[in-house]
Amino acid sequence: MVNNLGYAIYIDGSFNPNSFISKHNNFFVPYGLTGYYLNTSYPTLSAWKANTGKDQNSIGIDPLYKGSFDLHTCAIELIGSGKYLADISEDIDGQPRDQNKPYIGADVFMDVTDFLQGTYTKCTQDSIMLAINTNPNEALTYLWIPEGETTPSIFSSHIGWHYLTITTACGLFIDSVEVTSLPLPLADFNIAPNFEKVQFYNFSTNSTYWQWDFGDGGYSTVFHPLYTYSNSGIYNVTLVACNNCGCDTIQKQITVVVSGVNEFGKENKIEVSPNPNNGLFTLHVAKEPIDRIEIIDIQGNLIYKKDYLYKSIIPLNIKLEVASGIYFVKAYTNGTIYLEKVVIQ
Repeated sequence: MVNNLGYAIYIDGSFNPNSFISKHNNFFVPYGLTGYYLNTSYPTLSAWKANTGKDQNSIGIDPLYKGSFDLHTCAIELIGSGKYLADISEDIDGQPRDQNKPYIGADVFMDVTDFLQGTYTKCTQDSIMLAINTNPNEALTYLWIPEGETTPSIFSSHIGWHYLTITTACGLFIDSVEVTSLPLPLADFNIAPNFEKVQFYNFSTNSTYWQWDFGDGGYSTVFHPLYTYSNSGIYNVTLVACNNCGCDTIQKQITVVVSGVNEFGKENKIEVSPNPNNGLFTLHVAKEPIDRIEIIDIQGNLIYKKDYLYKSIIPLNIKLEVASGIYFVKAYTNGTIYLEKVVIQ
């Protein structure tokens, strides 16, 4: 029984409690007062019952409904328009009422306005669970596209749009949701050597964490690290780039010359003469046959390469037509790499 003053139950002194009827269980209280009886307002159903003494004819929890027409409805305007009452926690079918989205009326029916809410992001190689955000028992049938599944929830690896068609007592409805992917990381870097100080530039993509291994026992997690080597030599630098979906690894070989060391090649049994020179020089490797010769610039770019299949005995004469500057000769012999600096004027 609804009164225009905003009460859910309104009984004045002339009302006969034996004939009290609550139509549609429509306890909608826009002004915060639930009941009225004999010039007194009551904020709750329990207070109204206790003060009126209407134990047999006031209000009941989980009441039975009797009407001359079907109380089930499909009017979406009723969704979330009511006020939740703790004493009436279920609808006529025994389904729980949502206190955050109370319905007006005796029936709680499926909210089909947006049953696939939210946004979804997954790793490319993973599957993700998709499910409706309402009571799955209220739908009669389900059909997921493109998966073809007929269940309330699915696991899918598909990236892109997903469509769900459901059938309820109110008809057929379609909703959609897009799944995007978080790509795997791709590791890459470049270098700018300055004798023993080497600036590393991180060009990795889709990454949030980095681990550097400089090849001499040193490590760093800085994005663009500046690293100082203690000794001249050839080092294998490794970069691992990661995100929440995985990691990628890249390794590059760099040549480092520590300033103030003029002839570190002698320790490696390699010698260039004359040095400095004009691009024409002779390479000597003590008592070792040569497998391959490589010459790189200070940036690590390969400018000369020659294989010696028959392990030719040195000396080897080499002629370069390059700009003046500092270069490095790498001699591969019996699994060992010898290194020497050469200055071209």
